[in-house]
Amino acid sequence: MNTTSYIFPGSSISIIFFFSFSLASNDFNAETFIHRIRVLMSLDNLYDSSSVHLRNHAHNGLVLGNAVLMSRTWDIVGVDLISTVSCKKPYEWVGKTDMEWDFNSNKRHGETFPVVEYDFGIKHNILRRLGSYGCKIMVVPSTWPSSETLKMKPYGVLFSNAPGDPSALPYVVETVKAIMGNVLVFGICMGHRLLGHALGGKTYKMKFGHHGGNHHVRNLINGSVEISAQNHNYVVDPESLPNGVEVDC
Repeated sequence: MNTTSYIFPGSSISIIFFFSFSLASNDFNAETFIHRIRVLMSLDNLYDSSSVHLRNHAHNGLVLGNAVLMSRTWDIVGVDLISTVSCKKPYEWVGKTDMEWDFNSNKRHGETFPVVEYDFGIKHNILRRLGSYGCKIMVVPSTWPSSETLKMKPYGVLFSNAPGDPSALPYVVETVKAIMGNVLVFGICMGHRLLGHALGGKTYKMKFGHHGGNHHVRNLINGSVEISAQNHNYVVDPESLPNGVEVDC
């Protein structure tokens, strides 16, 4: 691993490039491997410029200083962000995890499970993983009527991850309410918090959010531990949930 840092005078912007290349080659060419660059950027006090162009074989990299200013003034509370990232019409997902990355050792041979997935900004890897476990997936928009979903007679319904504030999505909460109790439901990220609202709970914005990979999560029902990635700014308030709702974490 070869690491190169770029420090820009007059600012506190630092950019670190991690170059991945074959150890069998002593002749590393950054131009050749520019597409494999992973960038870690630390932006604090903005240099008085709208953009900073990277130099030394990274001229096509660009840091937009305006993004820092926007992040300090942009408020996501009460804003519906999923309407801009959801698909516009239903489609069937076809795809599984590549064999080299597939860690599923408990495949259900010959079994398929029809699943409807509400797209609030779904990550394709979630769909690939479900496909690898035998799910036949129909992806639908965030505004898709619950009545149409139930007509499909799915084995289960997934409410996906999404950006933004779950309390700004009352129309989706009503959809979740109408589906719950009729088929199996499960939620990831935003979907989990929408389930909390549908059950009568409330959510609130965390001060810094919860972000990063390799978070261990223990299943209190069977004692198993799984490694997860976390990236959310909102959380369900367990104290707001009515009696009869069980929290397993």
